[in-house]
Amino acid sequence: MDIFALIERLEALVNTGQRVPFVNKIMLDEQECLDVIAQMRMSVPDEVRQARRMLQERSRIPEQARLEAERIVAIAHEQAEEILSEHGLVRAAEDNARQIMEEAEEQASEIQRESDAYAVRSLTDLRTRLEQLHERVQIFLEAMADTEPEGIPSARARGDRTSQDAVE
Repeated sequence: MDIFALIERLEALVNTGQRVPFVNKIMLDEQECLDVIAQMRMSVPDEVRQARRMLQERSRIPEQARLEAERIVAIAHEQAEEILSEHGLVRAAEDNARQIMEEAEEQASEIQRESDAYAVRSLTDLRTRLEQLHERVQIFLEAMADTEPEGIPSARARGDRTSQDAVE
């Protein structure tokens, strides 16, 4: 499930929680909240794995470009040999081979630039998504911190582990 949908579901749980009279607290279905959190944990690694695949793809593209360049060079050598054997035009063969080499290098450079641009776009998109996720989680945490009654120090502030466990 999409991490953003899970965040919205968790937010809906908080918004639909039953208010406790006389205190600024909400009762939530613990199991339902824990289920959503477990699903969130399973969703985040998928995005991280996606980033890893993009990095692997980025390293694979230059290798493909290198192999394509070698193939083009081999074709150029074959053509050069044919020209030499058929016409004895050494100069033409060298020029042709040089031109093919330059084209192959230009193609390899272009493929490298494109793969770098793709990786940057993909990683920037991933960073944006992760920042949005971080912002939503931060908002949720701040909203949860705001639900503690005023004038009474929070369990965290007192260092009271038993109260902390009850809140969590």
